[in-house]
Amino acid sequence: MVTKYLLERTRARAWSAKIPGPTAAVVPAWQAAVSGLGASSFSTTTAIASTSCLLRSTAFTKRTGTASKTMTTTTTRPFSSSTQPLSSSSSSPPFLWKLQVLPSVQAALDAQQPVVALESTLVAHGMPFPDNLELYQRVAQLLRDRGVEPATIALCNGACRIGLTPAELSDLAQAATTTPGRVVPKCSTRDLPIVLAQQQEQLESSRSDSTATAAVPNHLLWGATTVASTMVLAHAAGISTFVTGGIGGVHRGAEDSMDISADLLQLAQTPVVVVSAGIKSILDIRKTLEVLETYSVPVVSYQCDDFPAFFSPHSQVPSPARVDHASTIARAFCLSQQLFSNSTTSSSFRSSGPGMLVGVPNDDPAGAAVEDAIQAALARAKELNITGRDVTPFVLKQVAEQTQGDSLRSNQHLVERNAVVGAEIAKAICQIQRQQYRRHLGVVVPVGHGNNHNSKGKNNDDHQEHFHASSSSSSSTPPARIVVMGGIIVDRVAQPLPSHKLLLYTSNPATCTESDGGVGRNIAETLGRLGSRPLLYSAVGGNDHTSTYHHHHSSSASADTGEEEKENDIMALTRSSGLLHRLVHECGVQITSESLVVVPQAYTPCYLAVLDSEGDLHTALCANTEHVFPAIAIPSVAVWKHAQYLVVDANLSLTTLAKTVQQAYENNVLVFLEPTSVPKAAHIGNYYDSTSKTTILEFVGMASPNVAELVALVRGHSDTEPDELTQIEDDDGQIRALCRTLLLEKMNLDRPKEEIHLFVTQGAKGVLHACRRLPKNLGTFSTKADHDDGVAPTDDIVFCHYHPSFSGTSNAPTTDASEIPEEDEVVVVANTTGAGDTFTGALLHALLQGHSMDTAIRFGMSAAVVSLACPDRAVSPKLSPHYPPLLPPIITQKPSMHMPQ
Repeated sequence: MVTKYLLERTRARAWSAKIPGPTAAVVPAWQAAVSGLGASSFSTTTAIASTSCLLRSTAFTKRTGTASKTMTTTTTRPFSSSTQPLSSSSSSPPFLWKLQVLPSVQAALDAQQPVVALESTLVAHGMPFPDNLELYQRVAQLLRDRGVEPATIALCNGACRIGLTPAELSDLAQAATTTPGRVVPKCSTRDLPIVLAQQQEQLESSRSDSTATAAVPNHLLWGATTVASTMVLAHAAGISTFVTGGIGGVHRGAEDSMDISADLLQLAQTPVVVVSAGIKSILDIRKTLEVLETYSVPVVSYQCDDFPAFFSPHSQVPSPARVDHASTIARAFCLSQQLFSNSTTSSSFRSSGPGMLVGVPNDDPAGAAVEDAIQAALARAKELNITGRDVTPFVLKQVAEQTQGDSLRSNQHLVERNAVVGAEIAKAICQIQRQQYRRHLGVVVPVGHGNNHNSKGKNNDDHQEHFHASSSSSSSTPPARIVVMGGIIVDRVAQPLPSHKLLLYTSNPATCTESDGGVGRNIAETLGRLGSRPLLYSAVGGNDHTSTYHHHHSSSASADTGEEEKENDIMALTRSSGLLHRLVHECGVQITSESLVVVPQAYTPCYLAVLDSEGDLHTALCANTEHVFPAIAIPSVAVWKHAQYLVVDANLSLTTLAKTVQQAYENNVLVFLEPTSVPKAAHIGNYYDSTSKTTILEFVGMASPNVAELVALVRGHSDTEPDELTQIEDDDGQIRALCRTLLLEKMNLDRPKEEIHLFVTQGAKGVLHACRRLPKNLGTFSTKADHDDGVAPTDDIVFCHYHPSFSGTSNAPTTDASEIPEEDEVVVVANTTGAGDTFTGALLHALLQGHSMDTAIRFGMSAAVVSLACPDRAVSPKLSPHYPPLLPPIITQKPSMHMPQ
């Protein structure tokens, strides 16, 4: 009953929960089911038994339609051998499954680059040392030379490993062949939970034994995966291509012994392309193909008519299908997956579709001598009563001895050839999947360069109205003067009804809206609506399915765009498709195949904001960012050639953020940082790369934090007490002191002769502009607006405060900030979620137009006021190249790295 309960609960959930820590680990759905049983009804023995059942069910590889199956996580250093319990709950047993992905493999998967799985049996049992290690090194290099990341799969110290370090590979290669007393068990699918449990118990026992030596970390416990188990773990990690030597099948005499390899059953239920030299010649090839036909597994031979027989390309058994190109194999595999993913009658036995078997002929076969040796070895194995899975290694060893190493060399050659073909298949699958996801999401890439987007969201050039999803970034990347990198998020905002105060710890009557959001996206939308045509680098999820998505239009927008836009009021598309469609067609934002990454099996991040009755943010939550935002790509060199500004929000991973701002800085592109949140600002303020001895802030020329983010940037932590933060917010002197510290000690330190700017947003109090002036400009100001007290500054930091109720955009000489009337107009506050982003986008738009910094700040605040009045969107659709009005600039030349005064 316990096992049945676990399986039923598991099938209703997806693999979604992740446990952080130095050792990467992923928690499957059945942990939640376990927790519902209670400690009294669950034992370690039951856990192992249930795990075995899970492996035989599709719950191990199944995903549901309501949650993502993100089963891989990345560590930031080589994996340790720690097997500490992953569950801190005392009412449930320690979680036994751990899937650890090598950082280089995870990086390739996150970037949607091709990865090929390799079975560890090839290293542990295929051939003697050092031939086994040298073969693997050659195979890995063949893959890398073709742009494919190799991932050897094995069990190690109680965990499932996806990718091994060079030192670990060397240890595995020697463990079963040269080290007395060390045993590397051969693990098929059924053996995975047993071997893992034994390894975990052995390590735990050694740690608890006070007499245990320190030898455990230096004595890795290995399990070598077979074709079947490698397929299971490869699919769990998101790898779709697997290269091996040959597969198992129906053994000779199976009508009496019932000896049929688990490889065939796994091919029937695990969507992985298995590239092999065919079916091992010691097996019954014809019966094996019959079984695969019964299981509806697509089987093809590569550029030959017979299905290959491992050493020999000729088996005298016709192949079910001949395919001459890797691209055809990739397309067939993807079509197979679509067939079963779209089927409404798919059973639990095959909810993800079958795998695919590719037979690659060995073009350097050992010939008749090897075949004769195989037959002799088979007869000898029968005499010695060697059966089952022990036959293959025995026969291979006998054949190697009888043929004086010819079979070993032929075996090595066929594996290398399989790797070459497998690499091409993996690349082709990767390309098709990228195209499918982009087409599925409606990603549109402008054809050609310099498209002009008018105020109505339509293209001025009839020849440029066609869009396509392109896989070539170099030919489709348009020149952009401003590049924005950051998050695309679905915003959900809830606010109490008018006259209702927000009450905690209970439900509140409220209005709820859903709209497009994300700091980077909002800034890009503002720039696009104003006419600056930004290029947006971001990422979205590929799992965003929704039947209808209500697309809100303002009355002014609908009046301008007419019936064509009205037809899109309800979009029966994916959520991400709607987001991208609106960005390009309505807002004038540029998106290319290089700048947008679609993360399979992930959902576009969602932001949930709860506002108080005044429209100010009370609290907010954000989900799915850890699966999507790390995939955002770094712009190519070609992008930097045209860009003058780079805007980055802190949703990027710290590594990507650090690399990007440094590249922009080195290419004379001014970096504008939007800290996004207090925790992220703290991470940025505390970031230090010990290798390059650099920080993030030293490459930043402009930043727009609020007061809390300013504190976190300076202090490098987010632990400031609320009372102290409130005190700082009310003390202009402390705020200015923090600005001085940031400007003088952290930002843009390598270029002290360049201006740097802080725009501290203070809500209803407005914006405090702090500028580290050029030394030559000190004491030369002609107006008092450059400094608040009307006295020439004595150092190189100048402050000016702007009140939000002032919305003028005149280029007339500026006046003292104290002369700005605070009540000259009423600022309507309906929604504060996008005001800061609108301010940033509008400010940069004005600078791109050649306006002074004073005019740019005032224009930014005017645009922010417009968005504040928009109740259901972060950025108001009223923004356009003509609204708010911005007079022609006094300075018309191209803006330089030195901001116009």
